Amino acid sequence: MNGFTTYLAAAFVLLLLIAVIIVVRSGHLGKSSFIDQLTYEWKTVELVDASGKRLAEVDARIANTPKKQYIGLSRTKFLGSREGMLFIHDSMDTQVYVMRQMDFPLDILFIAPDGGITTIHQAECSSGEPPDSDLPRFHGEGKYVLELSLGTASEVGLDETGRVVIPDSTES
Repeated sequence: MNGFTTYLAAAFVLLLLIAVIIVVRSGHLGKSSFIDQLTYEWKTVELVDASGKRLAEVDARIANTPKKQYIGLSRTKFLGSREGMLFIHDSMDTQVYVMRQMDFPLDILFIAPDGGITTIHQAECSSGEPPDSDLPRFHGEGKYVLELSLGTASEVGLDETGRVVIPDSTES
């Protein structure tokens, strides 16, 4: 009977070890909330000048829900040279953005429904972690807002006379 008990104990430990490995590999440990589990659709948008000449393509994560828009790029450590985040709002309106818990500065482009750029801000990171009420605000008119690494717009020659071509936009 003692040998059988030892065998059962060893089998139980083995099953427990397998269960722990499965849980760890699934990625469910260490996720603090649903926010950490957000997945994003990606779109490639084109940056074009006033004449319609393509200046660059940008692969952008789509932030089209309040949760994704609130988080923005705050949990991103860096952007590739032609990556960004495209925020899609319900309508053309005054939009206000902040640099909450950001690790890098951004170009923030406010975009009309037809793709025309209404405002470009160069947004530096705040030092420390000030409360939201103390964060600088970046205002602009737009239905869309595109965030890029700081300097990307000027690097490719994009200014407020340019446009952002957004695929599948019904108003572009």
